[in-house]
Amino acid sequence: MTTPRSHLLGLLVLASIGVARLAHASPADAVPATSPPPPPPALRLSVEIDPADYTIYDGWGGFVGIRPAATSPWRFRLGGGAATLPDAAVQNSDANDGWHQRIDGVVTLAAHRYFGHGRGGFFAGAVTGWSTITFTAPSGGTVDVDNVFAGIDLGYRWFPLRNAGLVITPHLGAIVPLYKSHEPTVDGMTYDLLPVIPMPQLLVGYEFDVLK
Repeated sequence: MTTPRSHLLGLLVLASIGVARLAHASPADAVPATSPPPPPPALRLSVEIDPADYTIYDGWGGFVGIRPAATSPWRFRLGGGAATLPDAAVQNSDANDGWHQRIDGVVTLAAHRYFGHGRGGFFAGAVTGWSTITFTAPSGGTVDVDNVFAGIDLGYRWFPLRNAGLVITPHLGAIVPLYKSHEPTVDGMTYDLLPVIPMPQLLVGYEFDVLK
């Protein structure tokens, strides 16, 4: 017949065995700690285009961006291209009715500061550049005007695939003309430039880890 004293003795024996096992447990028996995330690559490089340049604006364009780990969270982008602006944007007042614009060449440089974690997220920054614009008056005459501009840019950089570099970037810029070689005047008519020019874009491209 089992007595309460024998029950107590058995429990004490089991407890002592458990304590001994814990005392002699090896590090391999411990629960593994969560490993820290890998450090970002020394340099990320991206190549992007605005599909509208090729499908809507009868032009071309491309952008190359770099994001060095040393300047995180800053990213820098160089772009260039050409495009015919839609009449809805060019003929923005009664004085500008009948005018047309063709950007025959543009070069832009942007510096963006990112506010999220990882590769993408919201960003804002400065943009500057140079362009040559051909203005066509209602009479059919044309004039080429060189421009220097600066402005601000904000948007969101989205990586839809977790383990791939495909990136989609909608953003909106606003630029101010700083210098123009001369007024866009043709046959006594002058195009009335906006003091602030909006620049919406939707970029699609791919980002590479080139220095790991």
